[in-house]
Amino acid sequence: MLSRAIAFAVARSQKRDIEMGIADNVFYISSEKHVNILSALKLLKADKLRLVMENAIDQTEVLKRRFRHCAQRSLMILRTYKGRTKNVGRQQVSSMILLAAVRRISPNFSIIKEARREVLEDLMDIENAMVVLRMIEEDKIKIKEIHTTIPTPFAFNLVMQGYTDILKIEDKVEFLKRMHQMVIAKIALQKKNISEDKQKEFLKNSSIDYHELWKKNEEKKKLDDEEGKQYLKFLAYNLKHVPTSAKEQIVKIIDGETDDIRPDFIAGVKKYRKEIEDKWPKELKELVLKAVDG
Repeated sequence: MLSRAIAFAVARSQKRDIEMGIADNVFYISSEKHVNILSALKLLKADKLRLVMENAIDQTEVLKRRFRHCAQRSLMILRTYKGRTKNVGRQQVSSMILLAAVRRISPNFSIIKEARREVLEDLMDIENAMVVLRMIEEDKIKIKEIHTTIPTPFAFNLVMQGYTDILKIEDKVEFLKRMHQMVIAKIALQKKNISEDKQKEFLKNSSIDYHELWKKNEEKKKLDDEEGKQYLKFLAYNLKHVPTSAKEQIVKIIDGETDDIRPDFIAGVKKYRKEIEDKWPKELKELVLKAVDG
């Protein structure tokens, strides 16, 4: 909760793009440009936190997903209609259309209010966050600011978690090794009584540029994803005893267009399911069956 509140305050007050990493009891906030976290923290007041967070989560995916759940419980979105079951993707599209409609009626529409409450109270624990802010305001909790060019070893795992989706196992090992070597090098420099200017020069030349690393790995991931899609399309077009129209539907699924799957294609997959499971390539059959089963 506090991480999102501070990130929102920084983004609004200092006009910066913010990256966050969150674990069970710690978080980090990062930006390519300089940000003043303490000034953002001072802007947050315990009695105004709920209002701030309602604005912070207003356009987030977590609110949209919770709104879908609330709309389903209130029967404004039906999972099954006239004997046909909607998959989760179609339900989410329906909920986004419904969300836009009820917002025009009132920003405090009952289902939106319940979705906000679930996010803030059930997922984010706003009550305890308000307690922490109140203790900071009353000087019962002291905030200490420390400037460092290298994260402490206690933060290694937290930093790495922010890159979990784009780092392979071997990349993670190298990432940790590099950070560990940086800490050892910094300690060695300080022990040898090298001047502060020399230390800064060394750290500047050898420090890890997390944002550059993220961009490179993200570009590599996109390339890998595109190559993977092309491979799956190759497999789809080379399926034997499958009509061209069905292959075109499979290609749409590969491209993520799962909202327009034709009923006759779904029926065909269900009819020949055993043959698909026995003869189709593993990657292709898993993708198609998952899309059809919803």
